[in-house]
Amino acid sequence: MELIEGRQPVREALRAGRSIRRVVIADGAQMKGVLAEIVTLARAAKVRVDRVPRTAIDARASTRAHQGVIAEAAPYRTRSWRDGLARARAASEQPLLLALDGIEDPHNVGALVRSAEVFGVHAVIVPARRAAPLTAAVAKAAAGALEHLVVDQVPNLDRALAACKDEGLWVVSLAGDGSLNASVAGAIALWETARKRRKH
Repeated sequence: MELIEGRQPVREALRAGRSIRRVVIADGAQMKGVLAEIVTLARAAKVRVDRVPRTAIDARASTRAHQGVIAEAAPYRTRSWRDGLARARAASEQPLLLALDGIEDPHNVGALVRSAEVFGVHAVIVPARRAAPLTAAVAKAAAGALEHLVVDQVPNLDRALAACKDEGLWVVSLAGDGSLNASVAGAIALWETARKRRKH
């Protein structure tokens, strides 16, 4: 079991049909907006909803931005980047994949996953080592995007990229010593890629 923390990530996990054992909401939280939608989605999925003191959520949460709600869920299930490639081809879209190399800050990983969803990335590839694990902090920073993307955690990134080339994909890399941080540089690169794709 893992915890999903924050209103957006919990809502998107429920929307995506993630296996959730229960949702825990802090006493005193107003049942409106996203929180009300969470309760509606949970009840529709027959997921138990409990109200507990906020201090109980504070004690369990790994981030400080849980916004008074956490969900107890089955571990996040990664999928092969080839699933994303197949989905792109089935939709007659040019495949767009994002590979993260050595991004160890969970906030940067989450922000890049969020940008990937916005700009139509079909799969995200992350190495099993030298990268932030897919924890609650990543899910929170991704604001729910993690639930809607194919994310593949590969044992060897170089081999995965070589396989991408074998599939006819181009591999473009960003300089690691530039003046922007990874999430900003990645977002700009994805924006420019999306802009050029719209022209063709």
